[in-house]
Order: sequence, then C-alpha cells, then structure tokens
Amino acid sequence: MRGDNKIIAWVIVVILTLNVCLPIYATPVVTPSGQNLSSTTQTQLRSIESEVKDALDHTTSYILNKVKKSTVGSIGGEWAVLGLARRGVDVPKTYYEDYYKCVVEKIKQEEAKATRKWGLKVTETQRLAIALTAIGKDPMHVAGIDLIEYSWNKEKKMSDLPKAHQGLGDRQGLNELVFGLITIDLKQSTRPKDATISRNSIIEKILKDYRTKDGGFSLSKNGAKADMDMTAMTLQALAPYYNQKNYEYVTKAVDKALKLLSQKQSKSGGFISEYGLVLGEGIETSESTAQVIVALCSLGIDPQKDARFIKNGKSPIDALMEYYVSGGGFRHLRDGKIDQMATEQAYYALVAYERLLKGQTSLYDMTDIKVYK
Repeated sequence: MRGDNKIIAWVIVVILTLNVCLPIYATPVVTPSGQNLSSTTQTQLRSIESEVKDALDHTTSYILNKVKKSTVGSIGGEWAVLGLARRGVDVPKTYYEDYYKCVVEKIKQEEAKATRKWGLKVTETQRLAIALTAIGKDPMHVAGIDLIEYSWNKEKKMSDLPKAHQGLGDRQGLNELVFGLITIDLKQSTRPKDATISRNSIIEKILKDYRTKDGGFSLSKNGAKADMDMTAMTLQALAPYYNQKNYEYVTKAVDKALKLLSQKQSKSGGFISEYGLVLGEGIETSESTAQVIVALCSLGIDPQKDARFIKNGKSPIDALMEYYVSGGGFRHLRDGKIDQMATEQAYYALVAYERLLKGQTSLYDMTDIKVYK
C-alpha cells in the first residue's frame, strides 16, 4: 500500500507540473509556418465568440423589425434573406413565402418585357437565385423560369444586349463572373448541353482578365489596382476549387490573393475599399471587412485565429465588431450611423463565421439545403 501511495504521489506531481508548464489553449492557434500563435488565448477566443453570438442575436431582431416583409432588392431583400436563412432563424410563419411571392411577381414582370429584361443586369437573376436556394426554393423552376440559366447562357437570355456586352462579365465586369460562378455552384448544378460557358471558362476569364499584377482582383477588365472588396468576393467564388485536384492554378492564385489581403490589412484588423475615395485615398468600411471574413470562412480559414490576419493583436472579426451598434445593427463607417446595407453584409459575414465554428457548410455552399420546387 505504501508503495502504491508513492506512485500516486508521483503521478500527482507530474500532473501538477504539466498543468503549470502547458499553455491554457484548448486548441492551439497555428500559423502557416506551423508555429503556435501564443497571443490569442482560449479566454479571448471565447469572449469574441460570445460577442459575435450576442451581436447576431440582436441584429437578427433588428433585421426582422426593420424588414418586416422582404422585397426584391439589394437592400431589405436578398442579402437579408440570405443571412437569416443561413443562420436558421425562426422567422415569422409567412416571411419566406411572402418573399417568394414577391420574387414570382418580379420574374413575371421582367420576363414579360420584350427588351431590357432585368435592366440588362444579369446579377439581378444571380442574387435572386442565391436567396431562393437559401430558403429552400428551386431557382431553376420559378414561375416557369430557370434563373441559373441566365449565368450559363447569358448570350441567349440577354440577346438584346450589344454583342460586346453579351458574354458573362462583359457588362458588369467581374461581378457577373463572381456571382455567376457562385450561382452555378450553390447546389453544384449540372452544366446544360447548350451552355455557352463552363465553370473552367469562367475561372479562366476571371484569372486572365481581372487579376492585377499584385495578385488581387479589380472590378474592371485589366484594372491596374486591386480592390479588397472585389478580391475577397472573387475568393468566395473560387473557394470550391481551392486545393482541389486539377485546379492547382486556382490554389496558387488564391494563395497569392490571400497574401495580398494580409499585406493590405489595416492595423485595426479591417480593410480599406478603393471605392468612394476620399482625397485620393480609400476608406476603411465594415462592408470591405465583411467580404474578407466571408472569403476566409469560405476557404476554411478562421479569421479570428489565422496569424496572417492578426494585425496589432486584432483580427477581421475584432475590426467588424467595432462597427456594431449596441442593440443590433452595424455602421458603414466607425463614426457613422446605423446603415442597412452595412448591417446586412456584416450580418451574413458573421453568420459565415458562426457556420465555420459549428463545422457547417460555408455561406454559399448550399448542398446542405433540401430544395423544393
């Protein structure tokens, strides 16, 4: 018995020694080089995750109160629906059905036009396809129209456009290609036999015509300067091909773009948009930071842990939370007022982060959704 006591005592000493010597992190944060990121503690991570949940809960209520009935549109419409649906919010009973009815009416109006359908903007159809899929509706069968076909066959669906603008990406620039790729990959749709493009041709056009010399992406073809918003949005579209066989060239391009984003990140942890220049300089906005968060989460990169995106001890999540308005909602600028567009983008960005933490599919990977016609 006395020998057993000595063994037990020795084990206790070892355990106590290990408790003193080992760090308190439950899951070590690892840099790309394999080194532990000791500056981020388990307590800090739990704190920011709790803050994010609180912000999401309050902003959910804010959006439902502000957008009592979703309509077709980039504000108070598809992006609000996307965030709510991807978070699995328990919305009012007829909320999504009422929205769907609005979409059906919009489609009927646009498709009845002899010319200038959708205002000649294919992104209108892409945005609708994203929101409809998120709520479990089939975008390929809406009022007899296949919205996804607009991305596969823009030349045919919008043939009244000038010839130079009929190709995907030829009128609204990179936006058409990015959201076109996202749209056809929502549920990994099969390429139609008569499609005028392919996934590979979209990717090749993005990399050939819209990539800047520093590895970023520009809205306009052959742009000289990369924009952080567009770079992040492009990575969201390319995410399904990252680290995939036969797409090594995509992985290389994504890695270079990630390096640029890291270099361009502000000390606040946020990002600057080149649009809306002030005195010739870009401005830091919540929307730019939100898009980067969605991009990182789409690639399986934790924006709160990855050392490449920690500047001055602050991450993109920390930066975005600085725009949060207590009680729900987000600002466009730190010293500005609550803004609906900023709120909706920040909301779905934090939903993307929450989904990453929960091990769920990414924001635009909707293979987890059962779609009904």
